[in-house]
Amino acid sequence: LRWLGWIGLLPLALLLSPRLMNWGIDLLARRLGAEERRGLSSLDFLLFLAIFLAGWLVLGAGTYLLIWRIGGIGPEAFLYVTGAHALAGILGVLALFAPTGLGVKDGLLFYFLARIMTAYEATLATLGLRIWLTGVELLVVGLGWLGLRFPVVHSSDDRSPRP
Repeated sequence: LRWLGWIGLLPLALLLSPRLMNWGIDLLARRLGAEERRGLSSLDFLLFLAIFLAGWLVLGAGTYLLIWRIGGIGPEAFLYVTGAHALAGILGVLALFAPTGLGVKDGLLFYFLARIMTAYEATLATLGLRIWLTGVELLVVGLGWLGLRFPVVHSSDDRSPRP
């Protein structure tokens, strides 16, 4: 399984090459009939990388804390649990036979967790994480609905009444 970590470096290398990424985005944009767009700089990519990496580390911290409360894992397992969760999610999405990787992600996460805890604890952790993440996703959907229902209105410069 050590080689799986090296696979994760491939997208990172692509992200750090703005020329390659801009070429791919331009190719996709032309295929979809999109108009001209502004190219992204190296700074843009580093900013995206930092934001998404921070997001995954926060998600990893939440995942680790849930799993830590269920099983007897130590702090040395933090990066393993975070990486296992990310890898299970990626491989789940790539499983074309399952909608959004349903079941595949959970099965892989169980497999990875069972390497550092008992099968019983890995089952509880996998199911607990699925329930927790579904609840959080529903909360975000609710926040999105509130955003549509009660939009933030910015004042306009001409101060004319809105219809």
